[in-house]
Amino acid sequence: MSSRYHNIHSAAAAAALLLGTPAIAHAQAVAGSSQAIAAPTDSGRQFVPTTTLFPGGGRPPPPDPRGREYEGNSQAIAEGARLFDWYNCSGCHFHGAGGMGPALIDPQWRYGGQIDQIHETLVQGRPNGMPSWGGKIPDQQLWEISAYVKALSQGGQGAVPP
Repeated sequence: MSSRYHNIHSAAAAAALLLGTPAIAHAQAVAGSSQAIAAPTDSGRQFVPTTTLFPGGGRPPPPDPRGREYEGNSQAIAEGARLFDWYNCSGCHFHGAGGMGPALIDPQWRYGGQIDQIHETLVQGRPNGMPSWGGKIPDQQLWEISAYVKALSQGGQGAVPP
């Protein structure tokens, strides 16, 4: 092979090493801090687990207490139903039955079916299609949509206001 080939790859390897060093140092600093996982984020949100697997037999943090305010609240569920259609969630989830996006009326959830986990999915988005709505939709509305989606997953109990 030509020396030009080696020069290009040597320069690329050097750049990757220089650019990767700060990221590795930051990752090691975060990994060494036990507070980085359990502490609320800058936005005040708590870490919400999407799995029951934790290294070393660790335990997940408690559910986000804000979820209790919305879960089962018929007014929040009704507003969430309105917002679900208004933001065109039905375009992908077809009123909860699934379409391009997954069904929301069944009990099986890839990223967790608790209200705080649903909220976190709306805030962060998920790979392969679910956009991140955090910072684009007000957090209260995301909690209301989460309450509606949670009600759908429970067979629609509470999905219609009294």
